[in-house]
Amino acid sequence: MQLSCPHCTTVLNIESPAGTEVQCPSCSGQFVVPNMPVSAPAPGVVTQQAASQVNTEAENPEEGAEEGAEESGREIPWKKFEKIGYTVLFSVISGASIFIVIYFFINSFNPTEEGSPEVVYNETPNAASQIQNVMAADEAGEIDITWVNASREGGKIRSAIKDGFRVRVTNVEWGEVRGKDATGALVTSERPYIIIFLKTANRSYKTKQFKSWYGNQFDTPAGPRTAQLSNDNKDIFYPMIFDDIKTLQFHTAEKLFQPQEESTDAIVFDVPEDFDPAAIENLYLDLPCQAIGTGGSFRFRIPNSMIQGN
Repeated sequence: MQLSCPHCTTVLNIESPAGTEVQCPSCSGQFVVPNMPVSAPAPGVVTQQAASQVNTEAENPEEGAEEGAEESGREIPWKKFEKIGYTVLFSVISGASIFIVIYFFINSFNPTEEGSPEVVYNETPNAASQIQNVMAADEAGEIDITWVNASREGGKIRSAIKDGFRVRVTNVEWGEVRGKDATGALVTSERPYIIIFLKTANRSYKTKQFKSWYGNQFDTPAGPRTAQLSNDNKDIFYPMIFDDIKTLQFHTAEKLFQPQEESTDAIVFDVPEDFDPAAIENLYLDLPCQAIGTGGSFRFRIPNSMIQGN
């Protein structure tokens, strides 16, 4: 039967017989069960047994949850949660690895990426013709050397000519060497060097086979020769090449010149890291004529005013 607790008015479903003293599970108040007919509990009414079970679960919620799970025949899926966690972690690591691989793959073929070239020095002794010895012999009057003034004095560009092949110095730079490697990527040197740019032309009526002075050594009966550069103090500036640079600006590796045909070339010379172009009065350039298959030299005196980046 249903009774209201006289102490807290909680509606209870009483199964004890009339005259029995019971205790309210809500307020713990005691009262005697009156003599009245028993009826089924209405929806939402808390029975004495249910109230006791609710109070027990409230005091120990974990135990109640476990008992409820056992009574329903289901287990809490801890292993399933663990598998999900491992799956998520594996997915994150795999995604990061794929991203790193793709990043380095793309950058390895990036044609705009800049790098530093590998320097290859050419310190050939020029046994056939040391420029310092030539300069000293000229100063002593032992030989008569003509150094073509490379500057534009009086607005006239001066050239050196041998067997109808003309060479002139267009400009001189003290700065970084820039070029492209075999993949087309830009390559830049980490420090400045002396770069001499030339204009070449075949003014004869015969074809001329030309081979650049950049990175080449020429054999002569007296010994090897290369392009040479010095200053008024007769310091040596060795010609050099960059192994990683396949395309150097204005450089022509070799060419079969037709009559009246023109081209350009560039040569790089090493200088000390403390090199001060402002302290240079003149540079002296010696280019062996073996580049066009004959003997002798194209010789230039380059004044300080022509050194750009000074």
